Amino acid sequence: MQLFNKKKLKYDIKKPKMSEKKKKIIIFSSIAVAICLFLVALIAFDKLFGSKDINPSDEAIETYTIPESEKIFVNGVVSPKQTKDYSVPSDYVISSVSVKEGQAVKKGALLFTSKNDAVLEQVKILNTQLQSLKKQKTATKNTPENKEILATLTKQISDTNSQITTLNAKAYIKTIADFDGKIYLSNSTDQDTNKEISSYLTLESTSLYMVGQISEQDLPKLKVDQTATLHVFSTDTDLTGRISSISDRPSAEVSSDANSQNSLSYYDVSIQFDSQEGLVNGYHLQASIKIDNPQIKIPSSCVMLDSDNRNYVFINFDGIMKKQFVEVVTQNDDFAVIREGLKEKDILIKNPTDDMREGDVIENTIEDVNTNPQTNDENNNSNEINGGSTDENPDSNNEQTTNSVG
Repeated sequence: MQLFNKKKLKYDIKKPKMSEKKKKIIIFSSIAVAICLFLVALIAFDKLFGSKDINPSDEAIETYTIPESEKIFVNGVVSPKQTKDYSVPSDYVISSVSVKEGQAVKKGALLFTSKNDAVLEQVKILNTQLQSLKKQKTATKNTPENKEILATLTKQISDTNSQITTLNAKAYIKTIADFDGKIYLSNSTDQDTNKEISSYLTLESTSLYMVGQISEQDLPKLKVDQTATLHVFSTDTDLTGRISSISDRPSAEVSSDANSQNSLSYYDVSIQFDSQEGLVNGYHLQASIKIDNPQIKIPSSCVMLDSDNRNYVFINFDGIMKKQFVEVVTQNDDFAVIREGLKEKDILIKNPTDDMREGDVIENTIEDVNTNPQTNDENNNSNEINGGSTDENPDSNNEQTTNSVG
């Protein structure tokens, strides 16, 4: 009986239950521990296998970009290559007109004929006298007694004919075209009344060109046959052409004050179009003329010398190191003048090291923004003056960042 009660007592003992709050604390603590262990492991992995930080200022390669060539801008107007006004001569009136408004004519074509009424009246009188003399001669018999009279009549008839021929040449004047072109008649009402007018018609050639002006500062930089890019303002289109002539006589002078910024002379420059399609007389244009310089000035720190005493530079060619041999004209501690081997917009490596090789990958560069040898000793005072201006490549000092030699 007592044994039975002990068993019963054993099975009646119950374990105390864990509260819900305790369970949550244990779960959150486990999660926090797991996160901490994960972060510790991640940091340890990064230290073991991760890349080290690179200081760009320590690893970056300094470069110099050759700026674009200087450009001169010239504003101008489309004009006919040839223009001529034709007037009715003094003391003459229009007899007949052989052309009409807008007609295209060839060189030598008859434009109009003028007449002089006073001269024609003299011709009329002489013709009357001539007929009278002829009648007298016909009526005079050819006898020895009339020999002297017939000789006198014959001479008078000959002299009168000569006078008529001379006056007929003066009575009418034919005006012809001096070149191929297009006719523009004067709008003056005097044409219908045959009164003397300053210009009866104008002949303009169909060949067009641009005429503009450049300042004395730009005059030495331009030469005949230099190419130009022209922008047409009215149609917002571009075309090409060449300088056909440059005047050596000033067409305008703005000031005689030597201290004035605008104390400059200006010279006419003509530009011939490669194509004049779409152009109209009077259109306004702006010509951009690139000044090609056969010699390029670069920092001396870019130039290296190989074992054969040949000068060369390293060029950043699409992120790859390229070795380029150059012809050096002159060189000092700061700059070197290059005749061959380089062109504008080439990116040069400054201060190249001995371990740099052609074909190396360039990962990180920094552009030199303090050196511009191209304009170091040039005069920059010709900007936007009376239609002629100089562009010194404002973008040449922009900093570039690509990504060091690998």
